[in-house]
Amino acid sequence: MIASHLRYVAGPLDVQWCCYSNGRPAILLTHRGLPACKPSVNLPEAELAIDEIAIKDYAENEGAAATLVHAGIIEPRPLRILHTRHVQFQIYRLTPIAKLALRVAAGGPAIDEELN
Repeated sequence: MIASHLRYVAGPLDVQWCCYSNGRPAILLTHRGLPACKPSVNLPEAELAIDEIAIKDYAENEGAAATLVHAGIIEPRPLRILHTRHVQFQIYRLTPIAKLALRVAAGGPAIDEELN
């Protein structure tokens, strides 16, 4: 469980790791077993490194980036801002622990070569 810094959800959150159909990481935050926030965004046209993730941190997801930073899932500062036609997303780097959790959740090996 992680602490919530979301504007509209108080209380502890659970992290569910998965991947979009193109293999990019996806994060779902749940509260009491119910979806609370999906901070990750799949931007197939964007060039992202394997350890980068697009985060939606506005509207119903306000506070998502702070929640993920405090939980040790993403690095504290965004790498860049990606502008789409109507909105912008912050691009963050996943922490080594987050990369490991994602790999385990995806059924991959439990040891991430980058951690050795």
